[in-house]
Amino acid sequence: MFPYLDTEGGKYVGDWKKGLKDGEGSYYLKMDNRDTVLAGIWKDDKYVGPKQKRPCMITSKRSIDRVTMFRSGDGNRLTIKIMQSGSVNSTVQNYRFEWSSGNDLTLGNYARGWENMEFPFEGRITYVTSNKLGTSTYTANVNFIINQPGEWELILNN
Repeated sequence: MFPYLDTEGGKYVGDWKKGLKDGEGSYYLKMDNRDTVLAGIWKDDKYVGPKQKRPCMITSKRSIDRVTMFRSGDGNRLTIKIMQSGSVNSTVQNYRFEWSSGNDLTLGNYARGWENMEFPFEGRITYVTSNKLGTSTYTANVNFIINQPGEWELILNN
């Protein structure tokens, strides 16, 4: 990527292919006397549109061995399961969830969830759990974003 100034005073910073804007990039220009940026995907020197966001992202995690998040169908719900050594983790204490929208659901003794979310949906889960030997406890947390409506599952493995 390197900047390129065109004859109209616009500046492009991004990917090129055979001398044409092609790939991800940003074009800075003046339109109607206003500074404007076309940022996103380019193909054969033409702006295609903004870069698509990933459907979901884990933005951070601590003291969690593995996080699995997937869209299982249409709807507007998130189901959360906390597992340990292949079974539901029954040692979870001080379970806290911060969320950007929606309603809290209790789905049995060891599963939680949310429904009626607005997207993008951002969440943070924090809880205390025993280690695999049951000899001590520790705090685990995960932050995530869901950008696409659907029926979602989040599985946390300690």
